[in-house]
Amino acid sequence: MPKFHCNHCGQRIEVREVYAGRSFACPSCKGHLRVPEVTDSGQISVPEKQEFSIRNFYFSFHGRISVADYWIKGFLVLFLFAWLVFLVDMAVGASGFICSGFLLVSIWVGAALLVKRWHDRDKSGWHYWILLIPLVGPIWTLIEAGCMDGTKGDNRYGPDPVRRRR
Repeated sequence: MPKFHCNHCGQRIEVREVYAGRSFACPSCKGHLRVPEVTDSGQISVPEKQEFSIRNFYFSFHGRISVADYWIKGFLVLFLFAWLVFLVDMAVGASGFICSGFLLVSIWVGAALLVKRWHDRDKSGWHYWILLIPLVGPIWTLIEAGCMDGTKGDNRYGPDPVRRRR
């Protein structure tokens, strides 16, 4: 039976060969999927590279991201946007109103990225709350989620994000 992962939530799905090429809703997240085609050797044909989705990367709590993506596409992009928002806020004289809105959005985005880093370490997203432990929590989070590589290969949260890029 072909096995593949949902593009939306990373759920591992097994289907019979007769469903190859057909569309259906993911049983976990109800996202629209198309079952990959099966080759003559019985292997499923999966596209080499999945498209980058801003919505899934920055706003979804499902799946995994690599440590490099966390810092480059996540932290660096948020940092640059924060400066841009600050400059625009000062230029239009909004007295911090625009910055406040950006802060609310960036809290959500930061939480989504960190949860996906915990998923990459094969740990529950609830580990996010370790941040609330004074002094120890932020240091632990920085070392484990911000510096250490994720689990090699697929885990319960989805396919390996590093292997998928190659």
